[in-house]
Amino acid sequence: MSDDLDNESDDETTEELRDFFLTNLEAIANYAFGDDLITVRLDDQDVKKGYVKLHSSPENEIEFDYLNYYLRAESLFSEEKQIEIFLQLAKFYERDGHIGG
Repeated sequence: MSDDLDNESDDETTEELRDFFLTNLEAIANYAFGDDLITVRLDDQDVKKGYVKLHSSPENEIEFDYLNYYLRAESLFSEEKQIEIFLQLAKFYERDGHIGG
């Protein structure tokens, strides 16, 4: 019985973590693509891989390295743009219940 409870707990943690990564993907993709963004999707096997569909090419699902985009923000963008990305993440974290009350 204990193993079943541990597995349930692991499943919940995995799902919560996957939701958190999806929130990151959605927030960063919204920032990067703006109104061109249609949908986002995490890879089924690797949450570090994200995919987007854009209005400019709706027939294609494009791999989007959202974590690298965020990590490279410091070298790619001005401080003002970095703050915008951070605020975008915070807005989505709050919306999805990862922060706030």
